[in-house]
Parts: sequence; C-alpha cells; structure tokens
Amino acid sequence: PDGNRVASAAGEIKLWDAKSGREIITFKGHGAVQSLAFSPDGTRIVSGSSDHGIRIWDTATGQALLTLREHDGNVTSVAFSADGNFLVSGSGDNTVKVWDATFDRDRFTLEGQVTGIERLGFSSDGKRIVGIARHAKSYVWNAKTGNLLQEMPPEIKKEKPQLSPDGRHILVKKRLAIQLEPIPLTQLQIAQKLARMN
Repeated sequence: PDGNRVASAAGEIKLWDAKSGREIITFKGHGAVQSLAFSPDGTRIVSGSSDHGIRIWDTATGQALLTLREHDGNVTSVAFSADGNFLVSGSGDNTVKVWDATFDRDRFTLEGQVTGIERLGFSSDGKRIVGIARHAKSYVWNAKTGNLLQEMPPEIKKEKPQLSPDGRHILVKKRLAIQLEPIPLTQLQIAQKLARMN
C-alpha cells in the first residue's frame, strides 16, 4: 500500500523491496496462486489459489495466519475492505463470498450467480462491493447484506478492467489507449439509495 514493497506469485508467494528489487521474504505452502492483495495497513497479504483455498499471511514473518475453505473452484480474485476487517473473494464456482478477516468461515455469499469474476473491490466507505467479470459485465452489491443492487451490461468486451479504490470508475484498455470509464452515475445513485434502505 505504501509503494515500498511488491508481492508476486509464481509457485511461491514472494515479497520484494520495490526500490532495490531485493527479495524480503517467501510465503510457503500455497501453490498455484491466482490472486493476491495487501491489507490496507500492509501487515497482511491474502492469496487465492487453484486449490480452492484462501490464506491470510503475516508480511513480517511469512507465517499463514488463517486458511479459508468454502469455495468449490479456483479463487480468482481477493480483496480487503478499507478497514482491513473483511475480505471478498470470487471463484470459478460462480460465487462471490464475504469473510470476516479474523475467522475461518464466510459471513455470506453475495446474491446472484457470477461467471468468470476477475476483479473485486470494496468502495472506500465499505458499503458496496463492485465486481467485474471476464465478459466485462459489472455488479454492485450491498456489502452488509449481500444483496445485488445493480447489474451493469458489458460495454467493453474481452478486456480486463481495473476497479478504482472508491468503486466509481473502471480503468480499461481500448485498442492502444487506456481510459478511465465512470460507472454511470444513475446506477450508482440507485445502488446508494438501496444501500441506505438496508
């Protein structure tokens, strides 16, 4: 989060010094990792793997703090909430789950069946979760209840959009250009209104 370290996964998870390129620590025991994310304070890393599991690691010691196993498919996307208390994960089993980051069970599964989820993130206020699937369709959920608030049809196909931290924009590659595409305000307003009702 501070830009001083980089995490990578190629067989093993490694933490690197971003300036010197020096390896700091290796996290062992979670093969075929498909997704990684730092906690907001940088003290933990979460990894999702093709073994259907999620692990939370201590970045200082390299020790696994928690192993989560509720998915029935590859874990393709993981993200911490802004306060670091919750996780969201997407899987090849077509589910998206919300977890308490300190307990070994999921809080709930988000509403709807989501195929090919590739990007997940919490809004900065922690009230919404936004997911982007491989076919570029986007979803907005209530992070407290798991209710699906909005499903947005794809406008850009066969791309891998990146979600901004506040959940309001999607960074996409269009031909040779990179553009920041706003999620339509009308859809966000609907989501916010529904979230307040819940």
